[in-house]
Amino acid sequence: MNWLRTKYVLHRLEDKISQEIYEGRPIIQRDSPIDGGVYLGGHEREAIVVDSVKYPLIGQVYDEVKALCLGEDYSSAHPFIILGTVFNTVKLRLRYSEEETKKIIEERGAVDDHKISLGAFLERQYGVCRQQALLAAFLLEKFIKEGYLEGKVSVDRNSWVLGAHAWCRYTDKKGEVIILDPAKDFIGSLEASIQCGKWDYRRERDRKGRGF
Repeated sequence: MNWLRTKYVLHRLEDKISQEIYEGRPIIQRDSPIDGGVYLGGHEREAIVVDSVKYPLIGQVYDEVKALCLGEDYSSAHPFIILGTVFNTVKLRLRYSEEETKKIIEERGAVDDHKISLGAFLERQYGVCRQQALLAAFLLEKFIKEGYLEGKVSVDRNSWVLGAHAWCRYTDKKGEVIILDPAKDFIGSLEASIQCGKWDYRRERDRKGRGF
């Protein structure tokens, strides 16, 4: 597996990136914050902006998910309820379609590293793995920030002979890793993902540290 796609971005756009900032926004990468950042490709494509202040539609999606999980009193919910609701919401609000996603990008003139908001895809309700991973990670990041969930979240990606792929990785307070991959219809532990065989989500340390 190739885990160097972010390095490809930094090298490819080195004349436009300073201190991992692209056009005024921090680059979203492994274990980085999501909200406020921009997500770039290893090759030229759209630059996806995640900003719940400037583009409030994603914040509205969070409010909807929070209400589903926590009820009207916004008290508490089991982490599995939050994770499952986020997963199902992403699949519903960003239906997977390469063709429709390409149309959105071209209509907004967002090719060749031009910026486009994640909200543009939510408006049309289409995306592919990267848009889905970003939305899932944004939602979980908000739950963590507001104290309803403990742990950390990341947008991970890698590539191999079958192509490149992105997904959301959540690590709970005990260190248990849960993968949310709406594009491949998988949600579950890292161990379960190996048995499922839809994609190899393991980081380098996962292979060394857990022996699988």
